[in-house]
Amino acid sequence: MQLEQDTFYVGDTVTLDLEFTNEPTEQPRWAKDNLTLTNNDRISIENNGNRVTLIVRDLRLDDAGK
Repeated sequence: MQLEQDTFYVGDTVTLDLEFTNEPTEQPRWAKDNLTLTNNDRISIENNGNRVTLIVRDLRLDDAGK
C-alpha cells in the first residue's frame, strides 16, 4: 500500500483505503499491536464489497506503529 504522505501529526486524520482484486471471502480485520480495531468515536471501519477503509481521527502519540 502506498500512502500519499508518510508523516502524520497529533490531531491529524488518516484514511487508509484498500481495494482488493476480488471481494474478500472473510471480513478483513484491522489491528494494532495484535489487538483488533473496532468502530468508536475516533476510528471508523467501512467494508464495501472489495473496498475496505480505515479512518483514524484526532491522532494521538499512542497511535504510532512500531
